[in-house]
Amino acid sequence: ARPVTLDEVAEYAIVEEGLVLVTSEHCFADYQDVLQLCGNLVSVQDNILSLAHKSVKDFLLSTEVAGRPANDYEDYEVEIGRTCLTYLAFSGDANCIGLGTTSTERLDGLRKSYPFLKYAATMWPHHLRCRSRQIVLQDLMRSSLNLLG
Repeated sequence: ARPVTLDEVAEYAIVEEGLVLVTSEHCFADYQDVLQLCGNLVSVQDNILSLAHKSVKDFLLSTEVAGRPANDYEDYEVEIGRTCLTYLAFSGDANCIGLGTTSTERLDGLRKSYPFLKYAATMWPHHLRCRSRQIVLQDLMRSSLNLLG
């Protein structure tokens, strides 16, 4: 995976199954709220969010937190993949992309309106690269990627 921005994490945090469109009501009013939820577990530098220390990752993957063996990484990857696909399945808002503008302007409008879009579109295959992960989410993959055909 690649580093994530604070904007992406704030948008990721509000995605839930069944949500079909993100509106301002769903979003965090201030990114500082996201940082408060994370406490001292993360640090931000140049809008890139990262774990404060390797020991944080070790702790989060430990049996004390996860309640399962620390090597059960599959569940996390599937959940991130599920969130990416759910986000990609959102129905777009024509007002946010400006009808009648150039393709570049529409794409810029989408990126501004949907901060998690680039990550979701480019990284879902990474999170679901194992066949077992794909099987778990095959129906969601079909519906999210229906736009391809």
